[in-house]
Amino acid sequence: MAESSEGSRKGGSQILDARRLLVDWANQQDSWVRSLVGQTVASYRAISDGQAKELFDQFLAEKGLRGPLAPKVASETEVKSAVPPHPKAGSHESEPLRLLTLSNVSGVNALSPGAKIDFSPGLTILHGENGTGKTGYARVLKRISAVQYPEEILPNIHSPTPQMPSATVEYHLGSVQKTFQWHNETGVSPLTRMSVFDSPTVNLRVDESLSFVFTPAEISLFSYVSSGIRMIQELGSRTHAEMTLTNPFVRHFHEVQGSIRRSRR
Repeated sequence: MAESSEGSRKGGSQILDARRLLVDWANQQDSWVRSLVGQTVASYRAISDGQAKELFDQFLAEKGLRGPLAPKVASETEVKSAVPPHPKAGSHESEPLRLLTLSNVSGVNALSPGAKIDFSPGLTILHGENGTGKTGYARVLKRISAVQYPEEILPNIHSPTPQMPSATVEYHLGSVQKTFQWHNETGVSPLTRMSVFDSPTVNLRVDESLSFVFTPAEISLFSYVSSGIRMIQELGSRTHAEMTLTNPFVRHFHEVQGSIRRSRR
């Protein structure tokens, strides 16, 4: 953190990046923490119960508490590979990004193969009747930009041979025009700089008092990691409680402790 602040004072050679800060912290922790952070930044989701169990086993092995097998260690390179380095001044992360076209869409709902969106430099409005494909285009953009809740891309149910979702995205990065061939990936840099907000997101992110709560995807990584650590803690507490109930020596120890406390009264 101090290094990033120092860089900004010397001319802005570094830009604070939430994922970068999280990974820098993780690479100073035990390997199970690096594994947790690596999985989280790769998926932009909280870990599952199955992943938590694997991480807990890794934690126990790493601490020499279970089994002779060596723990699965996520190296610093593995964790950092999921996150781009701090953007430097003049790099593509500091250059303006603008979408140009979304074309050659296939395998997405029933969108026509030749359909194309030309994005305006200002405001682009898609309008049409229900079932004309507006939601399909939105889902493509949501998967490319790695929003928190990217819906599954559904194929054309009338097609005898469903295709993998794909599209061509053209955009300007600074003064350079680039083309990306998308094949259902989630989170494509630098298009992850986009924020996509639509009605399904409203339903998920508005509480009973109708106060809108928006958390950028990268900031949500911190809560996902925190939640994962709590899951490991809960597994540890549960395992300790089970050992206390099944181990007669531990149970006897607690009984002796209880009798000592009562005698002191």
